[in-house]
Amino acid sequence: VPVDLVRYVVNRESTFNPKAYNHGHWGLMQIKHATARGMGYDGPATGLFDAETNLKYAVKYLRGAWLVSGGNAKRADTLYQTGYYYDAKRKGLLEETGLGVDRRRHRLPP
Repeated sequence: VPVDLVRYVVNRESTFNPKAYNHGHWGLMQIKHATARGMGYDGPATGLFDAETNLKYAVKYLRGAWLVSGGNAKRADTLYQTGYYYDAKRKGLLEETGLGVDRRRHRLPP
């Protein structure tokens, strides 16, 4: 994912404020807790205020949007905002984007 695209999303979503919160959207890239969990995050929603954690999972999600968009930054940004499950499914990219993995089956027992 191009660094400029990540910077653009962070600026638009939170103006670089790691403690930004808006209606269930958390941190720098304003990722939803459920979306972060879908990307492998298993911590509390408030953990997404940590900039490094937020970027790790939100950029992973943005990467999927980038793949589905075919490398079109404007389209990837739109997909990041609106979701891209059905686009990824239609293009056969569920596994590659991380959306096709049932993370509950892959968790280690406590």
